[in-house]
Amino acid sequence: MSHAKLRTTRKQLADFLKDPDSIDTFERLVSIVDGLKDGSPLGAGWDAALTAALGAGWDAALTAALGAGWIATLAATVVGVIVESGSNSNGSYIKFSDGTMECWGWDSIQWSSGVSYVSKTINLPHAFTEIRSIQSTCAGSKSTAPTTILDTVALTAVWGTSRPLTLSSFTETLSYAVGIASTSYYLFMWTAIGRWK
Repeated sequence: MSHAKLRTTRKQLADFLKDPDSIDTFERLVSIVDGLKDGSPLGAGWDAALTAALGAGWDAALTAALGAGWIATLAATVVGVIVESGSNSNGSYIKFSDGTMECWGWDSIQWSSGVSYVSKTINLPHAFTEIRSIQSTCAGSKSTAPTTILDTVALTAVWGTSRPLTLSSFTETLSYAVGIASTSYYLFMWTAIGRWK
């Protein structure tokens, strides 16, 4: 939905509700809908949740004021809203109401001297239903395993490739043109984008 249409919808609700807090009420509607899951366009149980929050008769009043299409308008406003986020030992994730999910994290790979590439399987913090992209960047190295994302020194000439294995894991491969001169740990950061539903 465009910003102009959203502004129009908010104005219609503000005019209808005749309340200084009407915009907050609209945002409360969006928040309630955002927290609901499958079923109707607004999620199963959305009407009961709004009745509990706003009182009986809210639906007829909004339909009278805004027209029969207000449900679709409200549903459109919650596309792209965060519905869940979390983190675990594998990284972090955010789920959006339109089904998009982003995961990200970091890890390190021990690299022995004389070897031109190394690989490691990475488990994602949340499983996808579809993976669209995985990107990685090698951020630095040190002689011992890094304990934070900032615990490395800068490096050059190392690049990474990421290949999905399953909907919950991928293989990270780091490569170096001439081989590493001494055993080191190389830290890489990664981001995965896809769908959770």
